[in-house]
Amino acid sequence: MRTDYVPVTDPHSLSEAQARVRAALKRQGDAAMAASGARAAAVPNLPLPAPSGPGPEEKKERGPLTSETPIKAVIAEVASAFDVSYAEVVGPRRSARIVAARWACIDAVHRLKPLMSLPEIGRRFGDRDHTTILHAIRKMERVGVPQPPASSGKPTGGP
Repeated sequence: MRTDYVPVTDPHSLSEAQARVRAALKRQGDAAMAASGARAAAVPNLPLPAPSGPGPEEKKERGPLTSETPIKAVIAEVASAFDVSYAEVVGPRRSARIVAARWACIDAVHRLKPLMSLPEIGRRFGDRDHTTILHAIRKMERVGVPQPPASSGKPTGGP
């Protein structure tokens, strides 16, 4: 017999139903935070990009990525570490460097927004199916989160 099974009965009042929903959301959040704790060190804690202004000398560094950071800013910041644009990450191309950046972005969003559903994450990544997001998350759990290439000063075009 399963020990984690909880029999479900209809709530007797609106307040009981609301309490059940709050308890379920808390359990989901706790489980997501516990699961993301193991991956927390895998994605670098990158600063947010500065707002576009008149010149590069006026750029200001913002704080680290947090759960309050907008999804688009998270994707753009992680993608910039891979020298890939936001449009490439959410676009259809599947070259190795873009896929590595996309997976790192998926992991960052999944870690920072643990209550965001996989279909919602998929919509934010170019209307991808939730199973694509699930595959990326499971694969990263097995092989690790892709890391940005180390800048060696050499061009990355070939020999």
